Amino acid sequence: MASNALDAALSQTRYANLLRVKMDTGSVLQMISSIQPRPMSMSLNTPPVIVFVGTIPASYKGGNYNIPVNIWIPDGYPFSPPICRVVPTAEMIIKDQHKHVDMQGTCYLPSISQWNPQSSVLTSVISELIQVFSQDPPVRAKPKIQNPPAYQPQPQPQPQFQPQPQPQPQPQTQPQPQYQPQIQHPQAAPFYNQQFNNSMAMNAPPTSLPKNDPNVLQYSPQGGSNQMHFPQQQTPPNQNMHEKQQQLECMLTSKIQEKFILTSLHHTDISKEKHRLEEELRDMNQRMNVLNDWITTNDKPGEPIDIDAISQVDDIP
Repeated sequence: MASNALDAALSQTRYANLLRVKMDTGSVLQMISSIQPRPMSMSLNTPPVIVFVGTIPASYKGGNYNIPVNIWIPDGYPFSPPICRVVPTAEMIIKDQHKHVDMQGTCYLPSISQWNPQSSVLTSVISELIQVFSQDPPVRAKPKIQNPPAYQPQPQPQPQFQPQPQPQPQPQTQPQPQYQPQIQHPQAAPFYNQQFNNSMAMNAPPTSLPKNDPNVLQYSPQGGSNQMHFPQQQTPPNQNMHEKQQQLECMLTSKIQEKFILTSLHHTDISKEKHRLEEELRDMNQRMNVLNDWITTNDKPGEPIDIDAISQVDDIP
């Protein structure tokens, strides 16, 4: 039965040393029955090769284990050594820092690294895999992820009603009015108020005061404690500011009008000059057209050009 499966798989391959391949693979099937030959391609556009798919038995600490592997017999066998890979199942993972197996599952054995096409055989590789896996299995069970416990809501304590103490109304005290003394500002004499108002209205210095008036402080030319000096009346500052503002506005208005007139005259001169140049250009183009027509009409090869006739062209009106 195993030989029939091997013959069917070998019929789909293209080994150059088919006899050697058939002999070595048949020895493997007689040695271990937990692996089966299958034709598989190592890459795209390459012919199929024999791949042993199954498990390698291993005894570790009194227990028996089956290590899943794939053993590839390359197209160049026996000149190319076999390739062994550990293929963990969904419940397994490869051990970290294994001595003979990397994290991708590739196996590194002395029988593979020291492979000799003449003396090495495939059964020696299988025997070394059983020995290495029995000393240190390359896979272990995947740790199970424990589901978190289901959420169970905790009963919340019901708040107990506690009446809040009501604040007692406090008697309101009426503020006592504070005494504020009235400030009496001194008033000027009626006579001086009338004189100051008249001088402000007329924009003139105050008139002379009557003499021998008991309410008026008399002037003493010799000097003394009863001297009185009347300051010279000045123009109110608001009136001066208003006059300066009016003067500034008039000056600014005249400057703007002058600038506008000069700009208008300059624009008019430019327009006249532009019109004059356009007329000259139009006249020159007309003369050039007449001259070109005359040259086209009177240009004869081998004959001299009549200078006098050309001068007549300049008499174009």
